[in-house]
Amino acid sequence: MLFFVDYYLNTHVKKDDHVLDLTLGNGYDTLKLSTLASVVTAFDIQEKAISISKERLDEHNIKNVRLVCDSHENYQNYVNHVDGAVFNLGYLPSGDKTITTKATITLETIKRLLEEPDLRFILVTCYQGHEEGKKESLLLLSYLKTLEKPFQVSTYQMLNKTDAPFVLLIEK
Repeated sequence: MLFFVDYYLNTHVKKDDHVLDLTLGNGYDTLKLSTLASVVTAFDIQEKAISISKERLDEHNIKNVRLVCDSHENYQNYVNHVDGAVFNLGYLPSGDKTITTKATITLETIKRLLEEPDLRFILVTCYQGHEEGKKESLLLLSYLKTLEKPFQVSTYQMLNKTDAPFVLLIEK
């Protein structure tokens, strides 16, 4: 999964883009995006994720990232332009596994993102290995199958591993 996401970001994020990392976690996606885009705004509801990621970004002297301790559903309160967005759903690695992204909130955020005039892509890594992740994955798949032009939706997944993570790519 990481190879696909990394390849896609390397080939589709432009130097003048404003991209969102809507699930900051430990900050790896944000760090990657900061090397490709001019502005990155990253969200997480956990202060722990913000502090871990701030340290990681400071180690690399990254200055083009804004860290926001808030739910991704409120992204419109912080940005007025979105070229691309990345979600890495689930829970904070090495964190409290009861604090997860929620299916309905993620879906509503994606619906709003799809209305952004300059949006070109959304990458979503889904984890089916826990109960909320299964629910979230099924809800997103069900909705995304209904999208029509100008959207193209594809999946990248392992077929021979039950409950393996998979990636959803929405392009406009």
